[in-house]
Amino acid sequence: MLLNLPQISIPGIKPICFLVFLALVSCKNVRNSTITIKEDWKVHFIDSTLYGADGIRKGFFNNDSITDFIVGGEEYGATRVYLGLENGAFTQIEFPSPDVEDAIFHDINNDGKQEVFTFSEGKSQYIGFHYLDDHDVWNHQKISISEDVKWMYSAWADLDNDGSKEIVVGSKGENGMIGFLKPIGTQLQSLEWHLVKLANSGWIMSIECTDLNDDGLPDILISDRKGIENTGIKWYKNPGGNIEKNSWEEQVLGLKGKEPMFLTLTDFNKDGLEDLLVAEIHGGVFLLKRENKAEVKYREEKLFEYPDFAGGRGKSVACLDLNNDGENEIITSYEEAEDKYGLIASKFDDQDKEWNHWKLSSIKGIKYDKILPHDMDSDGDLDLLNTEERENKNGLGVIWYENPTLNK
Repeated sequence: MLLNLPQISIPGIKPICFLVFLALVSCKNVRNSTITIKEDWKVHFIDSTLYGADGIRKGFFNNDSITDFIVGGEEYGATRVYLGLENGAFTQIEFPSPDVEDAIFHDINNDGKQEVFTFSEGKSQYIGFHYLDDHDVWNHQKISISEDVKWMYSAWADLDNDGSKEIVVGSKGENGMIGFLKPIGTQLQSLEWHLVKLANSGWIMSIECTDLNDDGLPDILISDRKGIENTGIKWYKNPGGNIEKNSWEEQVLGLKGKEPMFLTLTDFNKDGLEDLLVAEIHGGVFLLKRENKAEVKYREEKLFEYPDFAGGRGKSVACLDLNNDGENEIITSYEEAEDKYGLIASKFDDQDKEWNHWKLSSIKGIKYDKILPHDMDSDGDLDLLNTEERENKNGLGVIWYENPTLNK
């Protein structure tokens, strides 16, 4: 059935009404689980009108206790922030961003207000900076030094521990690079931006800022699927000191010569060390197992190939306990999923010594993106958010799949 949610009006914010699709679907029990994993989860539409919805992030945009989300609509030409409301609905703010590939929000100057950054890679190639002025009116700027680069992905971190955040950026193509934007100044309308290039890149898919060598400084971890010199999972060691001038050492950690898509950090074998899970475009899911804490070295192992009923290209991977049995499942998303499944759960059967796979989505949806786990209905189990940009030439849009584990 379809539920019409009431319009929500907030000053300075465009009111919207979202249709939440609550189609009941059949569920099949699967053996060898303490609490059964079920197939074909209910899909809910946060926004079906954002043409070309391309990746979703979360945070607290308006400083309340309800999680908010941000999504860029590549073909639509705008980015939307979805502000969560107490009744489970959302209202939105829209930002102009033609050809947007990625979008994040962050309080860059620590004034309690969020800024929005949009990253475009089509005919429009630049990083957009969106901020509230002293009259609480949104201003939109192109960061001029970012033009003529196909921007793909981003993250933020205080790389030099000076209290100011840098925006780590990655791109693709002829001018592809991995680097960071450093803001200079205090007034948002007159910030000077330094773009620091660390290395060439072919096609950056993932960026994670994490202290890999335990020296108190965030390092940069990436997946480069079309490397200029080599592809793979790469680590850029934070040199400390003057991060703009000091050299960032590059090290390939795994999947060299392969085509890694999105990666995720997780303690896969629960030994206290953070491992890496990577979706390779055709080759399946790979584990880069951290061997010890003293050295940044990983042992590469292929966990499983994608099942036949999955989409043709692996896109992202997540690791979480779906059914609250104390054991993690691996969730994968897919592209090229015409008449196939775009969201799948996998678990190793210790008895049969093989991986079992379950269909979480229906066959609707062609191009899924990075998986975002989050308890959307506050029932104690993790649901799965995603975006889909190709179904019926418009895309399913911004969606979440309801975990049926703890449903009453």
